[in-house]
Amino acid sequence: KSEARFRTIIQTAMDGFWLLDIEGRLLEVNETASLMSGYSISELLTMHVSDLEITGTNNAITAHRQKIRSAKEDRFESQHRRKDGTIIDVEVCVQLRTVEDEQMVVFFRDITERKQIEAYREMGIKALQILSQPGDLRDLLKPFISELRAQTGFNAAGIRIQDKNDFPYLVQEGFSKDFLKTENTLVERASDGTLCRDSSGNICLECTCGLVISGKADPADPLFTKGGSFYTNDSSIHLDIPAAEDPRLKPRNNCIHKGYASIALVPIRSNNGIIGLIQLNDHRKGRFSLTVVKILEEIATHIGGALMRRRAEDENIKLEDLFQQAQKMESVGRLAGGVAHDFNNMLSVIIGHTEIAQMLVDQNHPIFSNLEEIHKAAERSAKLTRQLLAFAHKQTVVPKVLNLNETVASMLNMLKRLIGENIELSWRPGANPGLLKIDPSQIDQILANLCVNARDAISGVGKLTISTGKRTFDKTYCESHLDSLPGEYIQLIVTDNGSGMTSETLSHIFEPFFTTKELGKGTGLGLAMVYGAVKQNNGFIVIESEPGLGTVFTINLPLYSGNPEPASAENVIRPVLHSHETILLVEDEPEVRKIASIMLKIAGHTVLEASSPDEAISLAKAHAGEIHLLITDVVMPEMNGRDLARNLQALNPNLKWLFISGYTPDVIADNGVFDEGTNFLQKPFSAAELSAKIRESLAAS
Repeated sequence: KSEARFRTIIQTAMDGFWLLDIEGRLLEVNETASLMSGYSISELLTMHVSDLEITGTNNAITAHRQKIRSAKEDRFESQHRRKDGTIIDVEVCVQLRTVEDEQMVVFFRDITERKQIEAYREMGIKALQILSQPGDLRDLLKPFISELRAQTGFNAAGIRIQDKNDFPYLVQEGFSKDFLKTENTLVERASDGTLCRDSSGNICLECTCGLVISGKADPADPLFTKGGSFYTNDSSIHLDIPAAEDPRLKPRNNCIHKGYASIALVPIRSNNGIIGLIQLNDHRKGRFSLTVVKILEEIATHIGGALMRRRAEDENIKLEDLFQQAQKMESVGRLAGGVAHDFNNMLSVIIGHTEIAQMLVDQNHPIFSNLEEIHKAAERSAKLTRQLLAFAHKQTVVPKVLNLNETVASMLNMLKRLIGENIELSWRPGANPGLLKIDPSQIDQILANLCVNARDAISGVGKLTISTGKRTFDKTYCESHLDSLPGEYIQLIVTDNGSGMTSETLSHIFEPFFTTKELGKGTGLGLAMVYGAVKQNNGFIVIESEPGLGTVFTINLPLYSGNPEPASAENVIRPVLHSHETILLVEDEPEVRKIASIMLKIAGHTVLEASSPDEAISLAKAHAGEIHLLITDVVMPEMNGRDLARNLQALNPNLKWLFISGYTPDVIADNGVFDEGTNFLQKPFSAAELSAKIRESLAAS
């Protein structure tokens, strides 16, 4: 009975049991030892302990034997090799007993999972220590991945981190180059190479990695944990699952085909959602348990928290750089606006006197052609100042509701002539992208400048593609793109296969007068104008470019949600002569006031001239007759033009007014965008333009 009781206890014990002779031959084993080793009991009874135990160095073996002989027992940790070649960690308890001969009673238990958990937790602590150090994130995580593999014995490991729309490996070790060619990218593409999006406009991600990162894991599925992780200990079973029942999203099965049996994918989270994942692959089966995966989720939490802190620090640096850049751009903008304002005053004088001289000279006179050239040069100079004002957000704009597809389509012939025959122009309009409210001339300027830049970036034969679309940007996107705001946008996309740009060039392209072209071949104002026009319409620009890979400009402009405006007849500028209205002209620049007065008098108007608001008020009080129209500069020392108009209207309720200025000050327009009913004429102006604006102002209610 005692013998039967002993055998029952031994055979049902949860620990493995060996009875060894003093030479290390197995005399008796239990069922647990058989299960742990993978050998049958009969196989084990023919074996020596050295066939199973990985004891380490000779010194360690000698130390164990000496302790067993002296103390009659020993406790230590060791490793056993299973029949399938896998290694397990064991905790061993040995007792020496003497009956007829010396024998060793050995009990051991599998502590592999415990050792794994200890290793993973140690790796989590090391991850925190590593990520708290300064330096490039990739350089910091490389030794972490190496140590993770060394500690766990996995064949391959990697960390994917979000990079724009994709989630490539930031660091990896153990994956072959062939494997990475297809698996490094997760974005799903259509047959024509375009990115696939879901109904919400989000980029679709392929394979199981994409499923985990997209947060579409089903917690009820045994392959997924409540934390959103995926793991399998025998991936080959997934090859037999019908596609309709496969829990993975568009599986490519490369991991399985490369012989990885055990696979774990653990999401890395931040406050804004999933930003990446940890991936562990091993050719052996049974490498994961739910406990191990949960420990990996703890490590991912540490990495996510560290990444959030680093990103916050990086964002602060970016914000500081952006603030400094904004200050620089604002300073340059103020300078550009001021220069343009003063230059426009001078151009008004040049253009005005040239037109008057042309009126006084017969067209057949030799000097008439010289006057024409002066006029043309002044007009070209006026275009340059308009580009400066566009960058400074101070140009005159009259927004209209328009269909972007129709506007772009109407420009295609002109753009083809602009870029030349050696460049193929492809037009891909989006399906009903919606309406915009913008000055049509700004769309013309944006497209023309982007196409000219694309043309200059293409050497020889090339291709330029213009496309439109619509996209909604959420708060998460805007938090990582500091110049954007959440909402619906219409996109104008210009893509070329030209030379591309370096990151250094990209950091300067919107600065006025910055150009990579040869001296005399570019002013450096084109993209500054694009930037100013887009910003003035509350939009933002996204640029993707690499040297040798071309450039993509994506102009995002807010979607207009109102109704289309009725078509209006185009205004035709015609000089008006022999009018008899009395006009009060207020201009603090003497040369501009003089030429404007001459223009008005030639047109038949009675002109009252004032060099300041105070003088204008005094003239209005002293004038006995009616003053029909006030023409006033906007920015003046004593008061602005709008306040002057209000003061004078108190004296003459029927007074109409027309504002003139070298740029559009905010006192009469919100960020340079006119309210309906505002009468404004930007300098420099011609006699015909002045006459037309006078007629329009007098007719206004």
